[in-house]
Amino acid sequence: MKLELFLVSILSLIPFGISAPKEDGNTKIVGGDPVNIYEHPHQVALLYFGSHICGGVLILPRFVLTSVTCITDGHPTQFSIRAGSSYANEGGIVVDVNKIHIHPNYNEFTFDFDVAILYLDSALYQDSTIDFANLVAAGTPIPAGIEATVTGWGTLGESGEVAHQLQEVKVNILSGDDCKEAYGDITITENMLCAGVTGGGKDACVGDAGGPLQLNDQVIGLVSWGYPGYQIYGCGRPEYPGVYTNLAYCREWITSVTGA
Repeated sequence: MKLELFLVSILSLIPFGISAPKEDGNTKIVGGDPVNIYEHPHQVALLYFGSHICGGVLILPRFVLTSVTCITDGHPTQFSIRAGSSYANEGGIVVDVNKIHIHPNYNEFTFDFDVAILYLDSALYQDSTIDFANLVAAGTPIPAGIEATVTGWGTLGESGEVAHQLQEVKVNILSGDDCKEAYGDITITENMLCAGVTGGGKDACVGDAGGPLQLNDQVIGLVSWGYPGYQIYGCGRPEYPGVYTNLAYCREWITSVTGA
């Protein structure tokens, strides 16, 4: 897969990353509300040649989690992150990426184990706008029906309006069986979480990939992918919940790389 296209072999299934800033500037989570970075200080923006492409989660002074689809075929020198700002393309602190670790079991066709670790050129230090995420423990079961929060600077959809400020939206965790029923023949594994709301209208979208799915004070997942493609149908459709990387099943690998 090339970063510029994010083409996949499954028709209409797309990762929630973008290859470059859209000319219309669509930068809003679906159905969300603006929030200040003080409320989510572990949220960072992943930049590609200086422009927002995805979200990320700061877990240690020099380590950030993001989606593999955001960095596939990219070189570390092409990427940086912006921390400590409510805005993806201004303010805060920008730090270059030094090294990229991709989960060894990542599957480019199903997006299974969709998690990458970015090692930064220099350390970030905690303050009121920058903090390290509290990650879910390995193997922790995530019960269906509970409300979680997803944040990011992603698109509203095929007709989204500009929203420069960080957005958050509340979604409900679905059971694995309900998610598999929604997606039919598309592979849903235990390494994925699904979340949405009855009737749709609240979701992550393109540009949110790699950002956090939070339950209370813990980050339990990363925005990964959705279906059908937003350019045709729109994110937040009631038939198709958003799909997230289940960090509880990636936690041991994360610890092996970062010590966190």
